[in-house]
Amino acid sequence: HARLKGSIHPSRTGIFGGSYGGYMTLRAMSEASDRFGAGVALYGFVHNRWMSYQGGDFTYEDEYLVPPPLPVEEAQAFEMELVVEEADSAKPDTTPSGTASPAARPLSSARDRNPSMVSCSSQGASDVWPLPKEMEKSDVFNGLHRIGKPLLLMHGEKDDICPLSQSEVAFHMMEKMNVPTGLVVYPGEGHGFDLPEHQQDRDRRMLAWFAEHLEGDREEARASCAEKSGTS
Repeated sequence: HARLKGSIHPSRTGIFGGSYGGYMTLRAMSEASDRFGAGVALYGFVHNRWMSYQGGDFTYEDEYLVPPPLPVEEAQAFEMELVVEEADSAKPDTTPSGTASPAARPLSSARDRNPSMVSCSSQGASDVWPLPKEMEKSDVFNGLHRIGKPLLLMHGEKDDICPLSQSEVAFHMMEKMNVPTGLVVYPGEGHGFDLPEHQQDRDRRMLAWFAEHLEGDREEARASCAEKSGTS
């Protein structure tokens, strides 16, 4: 492991990623800022709930986030609604003996296992309000103030999965704290950059950012940037 061997130099180490990788770049720079010299976050996000409701795509939150258990007092009304709904939908079947089958009984719940808590997993995570603190723990929003190293943000203008506003918030936060930063918005692009000229520009800007803000052979890095952009 490079860190155990003592060969990692934070001033020469950069981090970058796109989408969830963009989020991880922001998260890493806010949680372990002393391990990186600079970062580039591409179409990432800083607040999951805000992102979900602004863009209207609830897939990530509903499929990957598990709502925490609710105190039984807060969940009783919701559980009773489920019981009534199931009982109303159950239709009696006549058995060969001519008797009707018993009405549907409510399923056992988390309360049977833990009297003080009830699971709300039958709800989608994006339907849980107010937003529990447990579901905000992984968000970067409240940790943006801990990013102290140069951060470049890149985003597509038409991104409807991780909206542009997510990068705009991080950019304005960096500006307010006087952290070297930049925000590049690619017109017409969605979640990712499809046009070859935008891909080339992305790569050139990333190389230039790291060449400027990381220690190392700057002349070699500048030459690589020039080669990537097709200039001499």
